[in-house]
Amino acid sequence: MSIQKRLVKIQGALRPEQAVLLLLREARETESFYLYCSGLYERPPSEFPRSRINREVASTIRLAMKGKSAELVEKAVRSAAMEADFLVLLAFKLNEEVLNHTEARQLGLQLLLEQVQHRGENWTEEEQEGWIGRLLFNMSEVLVLKMAVERIEREHFRGNSVLFRDTAQALDDEFRLAHDVCEAYDRVVAGCPESAVDLCPVSEFLKPLTAFCTSLLITKAKSDMLREFSGSEAAMYLMRRFWIDWPPEAVTRCLEQRVRNSAPT
Repeated sequence: MSIQKRLVKIQGALRPEQAVLLLLREARETESFYLYCSGLYERPPSEFPRSRINREVASTIRLAMKGKSAELVEKAVRSAAMEADFLVLLAFKLNEEVLNHTEARQLGLQLLLEQVQHRGENWTEEEQEGWIGRLLFNMSEVLVLKMAVERIEREHFRGNSVLFRDTAQALDDEFRLAHDVCEAYDRVVAGCPESAVDLCPVSEFLKPLTAFCTSLLITKAKSDMLREFSGSEAAMYLMRRFWIDWPPEAVTRCLEQRVRNSAPT
């Protein structure tokens, strides 16, 4: 059996993501992501998540491969450590992405809710179209982020949630607020108080932007991982396509539509 095939077999048995999921389960016992991060500074650097997962994965592999050639062991250790480090970075990046601008997103949706509740009944057609455009602009940020998180959790963490409780609550609050805004519009403007809010058409429209956002978050985590294992040049090279090809054609069309719809009245 070739070294590459033996590495694949070993990695498949050890599964670095299992170690990461255990670490995340322990970390998420601290309900606040920022509280957890601030608490890290009271610990020695060796207990930081990346250092700890690197040490644990390396120890597990070396123990499981006892008696194998040093070359094979070190290749397996490096490969598994890179995978585990990437997953830790990705999980933390998701929490940061949600929390960094949650207040701004919620304030934007709350403003839209107040506008439709207090003025929507007397809107002109032009005012109504302008408000809908602003709603799509604000709501798309929430929907894209929510779908990107769900996709990453499904594809990289076996469907396990990696959001801390405060992060998950913030995203749920944003999504519920977007739903409330649409419900208020149906009741006040459209005159359909019993209408069920269906966000699926908007989500379908946002698929290109969701795919791009997902890819960007994943690539950022990989780039940060490579900076540690392979140096800054490798990390920068990985991000290069986002600098050169931004924005992709499909995303451009989506963004242009958002801009047209959000033009002020």
